[in-house]
Amino acid sequence: DLKDFCDCIEEEQTKTLNILTKKYSDISLLINETEHVIMETKSGKAKCMASYYKYWERKVFDSLIEMLQRSIQ
Repeated sequence: DLKDFCDCIEEEQTKTLNILTKKYSDISLLINETEHVIMETKSGKAKCMASYYKYWERKVFDSLIEMLQRSIQ
């Protein structure tokens, strides 16, 4: 019935959100590790790496927008 369908959709959305949250966290760790290797710091705020951070922030944002667009088509 409709309630079961809605429950199933909500469960899948929750699973997807959990996976994406984990992947986002992993990306943050990789970016900080890159800073550590290059700058020997792990602040996530190294000024000379600002363009690097901006690039990856934009890639993640664009991916989220694309995912949302696909989900509503």
